[in-house]
Amino acid sequence: MDDLLTRTLGHTVEVRADLQAGAARANADPNQLELAILNLAINARDAMGEGGTVTVSSRIAHDWHEGLEPGRYVVIAVSDTGHGIPAELLQKVFDPFFTTKSVGKGTGLGLSQVYGIATQSGGTVRIDSTVGVGTSIEIWLPISDAAERLRPSEIPSSETPLSQGERILVVDDDAGVRHFIVQCLKSLGYVVTEASGGQAGLDRIAGDHPDLMVVDFAMPGVNGAQVATQARQLAPNLAVLLVTGYADAQAIKDLVQSEAVLRKPSKVSDLAVAVRRTLEERASLPA
Repeated sequence: MDDLLTRTLGHTVEVRADLQAGAARANADPNQLELAILNLAINARDAMGEGGTVTVSSRIAHDWHEGLEPGRYVVIAVSDTGHGIPAELLQKVFDPFFTTKSVGKGTGLGLSQVYGIATQSGGTVRIDSTVGVGTSIEIWLPISDAAERLRPSEIPSSETPLSQGERILVVDDDAGVRHFIVQCLKSLGYVVTEASGGQAGLDRIAGDHPDLMVVDFAMPGVNGAQVATQARQLAPNLAVLLVTGYADAQAIKDLVQSEAVLRKPSKVSDLAVAVRRTLEERASLPA
């Protein structure tokens, strides 16, 4: 993830790695783990204001604590040199929707969802923070003896398709979700612009010249399907990817049969594949 983190965090942040876990393998979904680390790194960057150092480290832990089964764990930590979190707030950071960020700042996944990614693999998340010094968040994952026996050549590989120079306009009224999608797409190499609502997105088309619009389905005023219809009147060759948090994405797809649909929250790889597929399908249509 070195290149991904460097591109995403920007030139004011130094990314360091201190990887001590060796060849040990953990039980985890690799795409969700990537998403969790990326979110923690983005949160770390935002906590440092004018810049600083983000360190991604790993180690083997032979101890455990309440909530974990006895055994060996891979511990992945993302640490920053930011402003830190006051002690009275540390017990709240894993609550859904809790954030220490100011209004208008992206909220990413939130630590509650990072915690969920860890616990579904039999692990947990720990946090240590000192005001004025920085914060370190650890993801604990159980080591899998079966996985350790795999040779590298036997581990399935998955390609995350990157940009081929396309421009993408992201339209979402939720600032946190929009910020996260924008960061992911930029990390994949796309030129990305954004708008906070349907009409604002339509107003940007003429100036931004996007190849693809990623638009949230459920927005006040005009929904994503209506935005897509109006957008194509302005730019007939525009590709559109609808993003929905609805549990039944198929129902949305039936409603807008001509549009590609991606459920959220999604993995970085799912977003990358959906964007590439939508661009290629649009390019294959007759002019």
